[in-house]
Amino acid sequence: MPRPPASPWSQVLLAAAFASGCTDTSEEGPPPSEPSASPDVLLVVLDTTRADALSAYGNPRPTSPAFDALAAEGVLFGDATAAAPWTWPSHASLFTGLGPWEHGAHYAELGADPEHQHLGAELAGLHPEVTTLAERFAAAGYRTVSLAANPLLDPAFGLVRGFQRAEHHADDRAVVELAVQELLAPREEPLLLFVNLMPAHHPGRVEPIAPWSERHRERLARRDLPNARAYVFDDPLRLDFYKRRAPEEPIGWDRLRSGEQVLDEDELGLLRDLYDGGVLKADTYLKLLLTAWGDHGVRAVTADHGEYFGEHGHWEHGRVLRSPVLNVPLVVAADGLAPERRTDPVEQRELGATLLHLAGLGDDPGVLDGSDRVLASAWPDQRVAPLGEPYERGWRLVREGDLALVASTAGDRWLFDVAQDPGMERPLDRPAEVRRLEALIPWGEGVVGEPVRAEEAMRALGYVE
Repeated sequence: MPRPPASPWSQVLLAAAFASGCTDTSEEGPPPSEPSASPDVLLVVLDTTRADALSAYGNPRPTSPAFDALAAEGVLFGDATAAAPWTWPSHASLFTGLGPWEHGAHYAELGADPEHQHLGAELAGLHPEVTTLAERFAAAGYRTVSLAANPLLDPAFGLVRGFQRAEHHADDRAVVELAVQELLAPREEPLLLFVNLMPAHHPGRVEPIAPWSERHRERLARRDLPNARAYVFDDPLRLDFYKRRAPEEPIGWDRLRSGEQVLDEDELGLLRDLYDGGVLKADTYLKLLLTAWGDHGVRAVTADHGEYFGEHGHWEHGRVLRSPVLNVPLVVAADGLAPERRTDPVEQRELGATLLHLAGLGDDPGVLDGSDRVLASAWPDQRVAPLGEPYERGWRLVREGDLALVASTAGDRWLFDVAQDPGMERPLDRPAEVRRLEALIPWGEGVVGEPVRAEEAMRALGYVE
């Protein structure tokens, strides 16, 4: 039975919200559509959003009213771990249910071709024999659509394999507009809609809808910062640590990693203010999507990874496995799913199995059963390897219960009790537990996919000039 198209209210709502910059989208939504045998499925990734940046996870700022509202009617997972600390392998795990050592999409030494590199480290793609979430849904008769603001999700690079419509647009607004148009279009089949939103991703920008971000407008316009020359560039209302002061110098993140540049508390606060403003902007887009979608079908919202702000001496994301980049928000809402806040640990990569289960396409409830064992991995990034430890080595995380072991290919072994030490700041001296957990780590190269031409995508994202 075809679903009736949504009423024109959503187009008017979208235009009004963008014009005003207002997050209040409380207008009455579309009438409920007729139920179908197969529910529509919405999957949204708030790119680069650490869990504790959302008010649902303790941020005292109102950064996530739309996410919070969905959490109030769905299942909120308070302890979800991404399989990897950056976009490429984490999305691959989300789309396959596999770890990076199984699906093959990660950093890899494949040769010397710069077209296959992400900032000087080479990328491998999904292994061709791996089945994706979109392929599973398409085989079941779903229309599968991916609309993403992150260029790594451009269909040219293969990560969104199985989506019948897959597009990358650098402008988040364009992504949301296209998503709403997709919802308005009449169709016969059920829909799997994947949306990736990037406002929380660096560079940090002044966001008028966030007062804690807007208050820095005049200051940034004046470049009233001790290290302004180092990281404020063509746009006077943003900080950009991906830029270089000169072609032969390192990018801003690497100056922070090496200790060449140090942020004082005021500058670090500014960086967090801009980041939280980006989180709220992403949540505003999420509100528009959820309002246009209505309360039918399955709705899931998560993030691919978080962000470091100097914790343990780390900045940005990727490479090193600690809670600021691995702990991600996750909420699932569906008809018949009672509201609940879960505190048991789950692997975010099992979300796909949950979506299939809720759509009636699989018997494995996946993440809804929780995870007895949590695994994550990071391959060496050859571009930052010259900075020395910890960047020249690979990393693995294995967790059982409250005990988490972070281990490196160079022999580092750090054990944490994440219940008592969620920030992973105080390693424990328990050799027997270290040996037990170490035996569970998937070491080795694992599966490696084919080379991916990523230079163009990285330039679009702003990673390279």
